[in-house]
Amino acid sequence: MDRIPNNSTPPWALPAGNALDQTKTPADYLSAVKRRFWLVASTTFAGFLLLSLIVIRMPDKYQSLGEVQVEPPQFDGHVSGMMASKIEQRSIDDHEKFVSNKVARLRSRGLATRVGLYEEARLDGTEQDVADEIQEGLSVRPQPGTNIFVVSMKGQNAARVTMLLEKLISSFSEEVNREVEDRIKNSREHVASALSAQEREMSDILDRINRLVVESKILSPDGESLLERRYQNLRDALIQKRAKLDAMEHQTQTARMRPESPIAPSTGAIQDRIAELKIKEDSYVEQASRLERNIRNSNRDPVVIDIRNRLSNIQDQIREYEAMSEPPPVRLTGDVPDLFMESLRDETARIEQELDKINQQIQETLPQMLAFRTLDEERKRKIQSIETLRQQLSNFDILTKTRSLPVTVTAQPTQPLKPVWPPRKLLLAVSFLGSLAGSLGLVLLLEHSDKTVRSPEQIAEILGLPLYGVVPRIRRHPKLQRAGHLWTTAVPHSLEADSYRNLRASILGGVSGQSKQPRHILVTSAKAGEGKSTTALNLAATFARAGERTILVDADLRRPSLGGLVGQDPDRPGLVDVLCGRNVWQEVVASGEIPHLDLMTTGKVGETPIEILGSRELRQLLAGLAKHYDRVILDGPAVLGLADCRMLGQIVDGCLMVVRANPHNINPIQRAKVMLEQSHVPLIGVVYNGLTEDYQNWSSYGSPAAHMARGNAIPWSQPVGMSPMGQSAPLAISDRGGVRGYKEGQVV
Repeated sequence: MDRIPNNSTPPWALPAGNALDQTKTPADYLSAVKRRFWLVASTTFAGFLLLSLIVIRMPDKYQSLGEVQVEPPQFDGHVSGMMASKIEQRSIDDHEKFVSNKVARLRSRGLATRVGLYEEARLDGTEQDVADEIQEGLSVRPQPGTNIFVVSMKGQNAARVTMLLEKLISSFSEEVNREVEDRIKNSREHVASALSAQEREMSDILDRINRLVVESKILSPDGESLLERRYQNLRDALIQKRAKLDAMEHQTQTARMRPESPIAPSTGAIQDRIAELKIKEDSYVEQASRLERNIRNSNRDPVVIDIRNRLSNIQDQIREYEAMSEPPPVRLTGDVPDLFMESLRDETARIEQELDKINQQIQETLPQMLAFRTLDEERKRKIQSIETLRQQLSNFDILTKTRSLPVTVTAQPTQPLKPVWPPRKLLLAVSFLGSLAGSLGLVLLLEHSDKTVRSPEQIAEILGLPLYGVVPRIRRHPKLQRAGHLWTTAVPHSLEADSYRNLRASILGGVSGQSKQPRHILVTSAKAGEGKSTTALNLAATFARAGERTILVDADLRRPSLGGLVGQDPDRPGLVDVLCGRNVWQEVVASGEIPHLDLMTTGKVGETPIEILGSRELRQLLAGLAKHYDRVILDGPAVLGLADCRMLGQIVDGCLMVVRANPHNINPIQRAKVMLEQSHVPLIGVVYNGLTEDYQNWSSYGSPAAHMARGNAIPWSQPVGMSPMGQSAPLAISDRGGVRGYKEGQVV
């Protein structure tokens, strides 16, 4: 016999990422959605119903809105510098920190607890309950680019939400504004305290100055040194005397040189002195004017009084020198007494001596003068500081009137008319979409985790075998039921019957490179229940209806299933009896109602060893059947765990492996294939049995069993080519001593 080479690579030698793990495509997932549409619909409906109940039962929430403006207090510019605390002089960082701190205070639990102190806010709860309610529903959102904040509160009661928000905003405004007022008040008290301290220090300085004046006896009540005043007066008198003496000496010399010319007094020194005094006068006038501008009540200020006295003295000297510069011309004669000049010289010398004495006294009293001047300078500074503080206190009222409030309510809360939550229409739509998405996700997850092979091409690719046939799932029906098998010959024009005709055509076509068609065909499967017996029965009937002489041999000694077709008892002789030599094969063959089709059951198995399937007698039997039949179809046992099929496969021309549609585990099928290949069984192809999905792509006429009523059943006893009967006749298979003769050319 010709053998068909096959790949003998065992499944456990295949890489982990085999075809099973690489065959999930979008089309597979779409097919899964179509296949499990009932699951998608039911889970979507259940999920949407559950979520809808939740949405409908959600309580309504109302939202009340208000607006507040928060900014640091601003003051009038010309009085802002008088604030000792510098509240208004803030940098950008201080401004942002002030606003952020106050907004944090607005969100704080302390303020919410304060709102709970109102009796109408508490109702039947406590302050902490109100605080929890406010904290849960409060939201503060800034307006971009401004210091305005939108304050909102949510709750189930519209009136209560509005009332709580009003209380919260009013409490916040009162607290922040009072805080700023307290700061201003504290600043004023600080300035008043500093002023009192300055005044006390000023009083102490004045007492010390008075004691120094009394004890020293060289100071005037206005603080001027008496010695310096005396020294200045004597110095001025000395200057006058010297000027007169110089003038008289000049006149005397002039008279001696020009006796007849009138002599005018020399006015050069007098004019210089007048100019010097005028400079001092201007200096004192400027000092007096400056002090009068800066010192309030300057008429009583000792410094101003002292400067005015000095200015008056200088002005008297100026008038005296101006009078001396305008005497009438005198003519001196030689008889001017020298006594006058001598007296003037003596008086000048006396003044000089007195000046030296006063200068010595001034040097001796210099420490007292320095102490006085130090106290006087400190007194002046205290006067300036006291005036500044008094000015600040006088401007505090103006400052408080010109400042702006740190918190301004720009929009009062209003009671809402409609709830803002929940948006039931949107939530229902989202619930439906979410339920649908969850259902689709569930189906896709199930499909992703499902390792079921649903495509016939995948089975063929995984096994490395040609796909010989795809058989749809045959609907059970009295017409189609024959001894536990689905009998497509009862409806020869159905799609199921066409699928077995396609299987026969694939067998006739054979494998590329082979010229001889298999005559001995073994039909097996990896495990029992895959539909191999039904496939063998219908394949044999298809060959017979095509006019080929066909015999169907039940070679499954462990689970024989074709004996019920002949309606005989289990003790009827069959294959085992032939192999054991108790009967010849012609005696055990039964003919049926379909022309050209015979059947050989297993017979009485009893204690017959299974090894008989690999015996020489079986080879001889198959050789003998091949002389009388065109096709010998063997319904073999399952492969896994048994050696029966491996022994049978070594003596046939070809083996068909039947695979039930949608296997959840491909490993048993791969193991069965490897076992057959190790035994050199010629596997020619795979039959995909019981397809329920996507069969419209395997047929030109739609889904299976759709054309069951196209034709009536054809009984086995009816010759091919005759008109079908109205009802199928009872199954009747008779014994015969030899092979029945067949008419040639009868093909359906």
